[in-house]
Amino acid sequence: MQVIKQELKETGEKQLCVTNPDAKSMKNNGKHEVCFNVQTAVDSKYKLIVDCDTVNDVNDQGQLSKMVKKTKQVFHEHY
Repeated sequence: MQVIKQELKETGEKQLCVTNPDAKSMKNNGKHEVCFNVQTAVDSKYKLIVDCDTVNDVNDQGQLSKMVKKTKQVFHEHY
């Protein structure tokens, strides 16, 4: 436990999953689970996935603008 405490102190993180260091504890369907936050952008005409991203942010705040920028890049490069 002391090693984990020291690692959290050094990294500035507030939590650490020992089985998957990239995952975070997030509220999911009313309970807290260790998981990831997946974002996708879908083409409205053909319903195809244009872009996706997996993050460990505990909420969706700020994710929409990132996906819009990435989607614009995809369409700009291909059209």
